[in-house]
Amino acid sequence: MPPVRRDLFNPNTPSPPIDPIFRGVRAVWLLDGCCRKASRRLQDEVVDRHGLADEDLLSSRTTHIVASDWGAVILRWSWRWIIYVTLTVEAVVVVHPDWVTDSLALNCLQDVDDYEIYVPWEQTKQLMLKRVETDAMELQDPEQYPYESLVQRTLFTNMEKSLFSGVRALFVDKGIDKWEVEHYKREIVEHQGELHDTLSEFTTHLICKKYSYACLKFGPNTMRKAMKVRGELWAISPDWVKISLIQRKLAFEHHFDEHFRECPTAYTP
Repeated sequence: MPPVRRDLFNPNTPSPPIDPIFRGVRAVWLLDGCCRKASRRLQDEVVDRHGLADEDLLSSRTTHIVASDWGAVILRWSWRWIIYVTLTVEAVVVVHPDWVTDSLALNCLQDVDDYEIYVPWEQTKQLMLKRVETDAMELQDPEQYPYESLVQRTLFTNMEKSLFSGVRALFVDKGIDKWEVEHYKREIVEHQGELHDTLSEFTTHLICKKYSYACLKFGPNTMRKAMKVRGELWAISPDWVKISLIQRKLAFEHHFDEHFRECPTAYTP
């Protein structure tokens, strides 16, 4: 194919073709401390090559987090949650911006293994403590800012929460705002609960806006079989998660049972 000759003074002259090397890439950008102008230009380069910029981490289609600082990633999303999404269900990769830069320079998507950012937990604790202490020293009046509580919340408290321990939850997203779904999933994981992708005998809580939505997703026969013995599986409103977090203890499931609300005669003797 002959090279495209472009007349810079003629606006109708076609631009040379751009290879879609970032096709399939949906990235969240968290470039803490980087030049915003340069970062924006880098994002535009990715979009021009058929990549997409996600607004949030928790999209099921997100593939990469582009970040220059592991500490910034943990501060934004917490240790337990970021490890969950990067190593389990979502399979999101946290990479340094050099991955994007080098891929652009070589016009070929580079192996993420050479650019992946990951720091073990013990080193992360020290990193975060140093980061918060440094930020406190730069303030004119550090006593006005609760840095001790920030460190405790970021590093230690989240690792000890066990509110949803033993809960194995499956979400039916229909009817629930996506931001609520993402928030509740994160809170369940951070409080030592589990998230399931498919309905199984081990699922304890099916979180849905309406019981009919669960029947629509899994089929009424499957739901009747799963709900045959009350107590094996709760079809429960997302408000149960919200109230449990507010009360700091598991709310009484009977008050949020969507199955019972839609089928009032289901348990009549």
